[in-house]
Amino acid sequence: MKKLQFFSFALAFLLVAILVTASTFTVTVEDPLGSGNPGAELTGAFKVTNSVGTDLNVEYNLPTLTGPSGDINAGISGVMTILASGNETKEFTITVPQMLTGSYVGDLTVTEQGNSSNTGSVQFTLYINPIESLNVLEESYNIRGQAETTTNTKAISVKNTGTKDLSSVDFTAGLSDLSDADGNLIVVNYPSTGSILVGETKTFDFNADIPKNMENGNYWVEVTVADGIASDTFKLNIEVQPELCDITADDSDLRIDINEPEDNNEDYYPGDNIEIDVNVDNIGNDDLEIVVEACLYDEDGKEVTCQESDSQDVDENRDEDFSFDLEIPADDEDMAEGDYLLYIFAYEDKDEICTVADDVIDIDFKRENHQVIAKNIQVSPRTVTPGDTVSFIVDLFNAGTKDEDGVYVIVRESYLKTNEQSNFYDVEAFDENDNTATARLSVVIPENAQNKDYRFEVIVFFDDGAESIGYVETVTVTGASEQIVVDEDETLSDEQEDTSGVTGAVTFYPTSKISSWLGDGKQSTIFWIIGDLVLVIVAIYFVTLIFRRKH
Repeated sequence: MKKLQFFSFALAFLLVAILVTASTFTVTVEDPLGSGNPGAELTGAFKVTNSVGTDLNVEYNLPTLTGPSGDINAGISGVMTILASGNETKEFTITVPQMLTGSYVGDLTVTEQGNSSNTGSVQFTLYINPIESLNVLEESYNIRGQAETTTNTKAISVKNTGTKDLSSVDFTAGLSDLSDADGNLIVVNYPSTGSILVGETKTFDFNADIPKNMENGNYWVEVTVADGIASDTFKLNIEVQPELCDITADDSDLRIDINEPEDNNEDYYPGDNIEIDVNVDNIGNDDLEIVVEACLYDEDGKEVTCQESDSQDVDENRDEDFSFDLEIPADDEDMAEGDYLLYIFAYEDKDEICTVADDVIDIDFKRENHQVIAKNIQVSPRTVTPGDTVSFIVDLFNAGTKDEDGVYVIVRESYLKTNEQSNFYDVEAFDENDNTATARLSVVIPENAQNKDYRFEVIVFFDDGAESIGYVETVTVTGASEQIVVDEDETLSDEQEDTSGVTGAVTFYPTSKISSWLGDGKQSTIFWIIGDLVLVIVAIYFVTLIFRRKH
């Protein structure tokens, strides 16, 4: 009997416990997350139904979903109020991450505020679709090196952008242009097959063997990176540089920083000056005597022009600035519009030891529609005497893209009041055969020219006279007579007595002080004024006499 009472009591206690812990609401899945690709937003929804006659405030939480490659951070949480005997539906979204394909599962729990025992939960599953994909991070990569070198290496970055691990990433060559006109061939060494995990970025080293006597310029090959259906392509450019040094820039104790030109792809025209401003840093342990050289090359590697700076001492662990100009040839008819490469080198100028640093800038060479220049100006003779004839021979070149009719040249000098004009000339565009002409002019030096340097303007007019380009040529006049005015009552001053540098006969004209002050024109003017005053006074005198006699 006592045993029966004990079991009855225990059963009653268990029933009470069940009633106390039983949830007063239910949670159901209204919209499962489903599947998607990385980057997609998937929507889920759940419903909470209140089974009691009082309002409920509940908290919901879905922190993570766990799957093949770890946890997805869902971060879903919040508070809901469910009215008495009512229900409430809640939506949420999760962005599909780039992780290994498969199912990722997480429990969403709902708990009454202030009563942690009153709880319920449902399960959500997110499936990441299987995708094989990779991406080369740059569209093109550049390897720079000199002829007869094998240490020219570039690291290529490839990312697994899919949801499956890639285990057999391979590299194959497509279209290419790796040989020069003489048949020299660049050999590209490709990396071995590799693997890339989901979301991982891995680098692969490419190496280019540049043969001896390879022409300067740019050579390229299109490379395909693939693993199964995952693939991407990029362009590998091999830039063969001018051969200045046995030591490559990577091994150098010099570092170069280009301040000017400041940007790539700046526009330049024939005759323009490219301002070069670089800083050279000597990170080595020896003092060096450094020269900076700027060279302009076309896309085929042909040298257009070069210019060196003055040498400077750059002490160990110090840096120096180098500034100079590189002039783009104005009369190079082989320069077509397009991209050019400006190489800037810094190297040691002592005992022909070459420690080099280099950098390169892209520039955009353009031509004006109308631009006629003086390719060369001959002036003969350069030293003359008054009355001599000076010959000007001006070689014209049409640097523009349009034919020019009626081009002419004017030579003038304002002090001598000379203004001579040439004949008219027709010159074709820069890339045509008849793109030059020669203008000949003669200028007679006036007899009253002084002993000095005269700056003659040589002006080329084109575009129907609407545009012009001017040049200055100097002609020296010697042997002219000079007139020096001296007061007859005074001696020469020190400055007047100094006749050094004056050639030819010198004539002195002594004058009075007043004439010296007035000058020839002033003397005659005052003479007539005084004469007029005398006549007026005489007239007044005679008029006065006449009136006196009448009275």
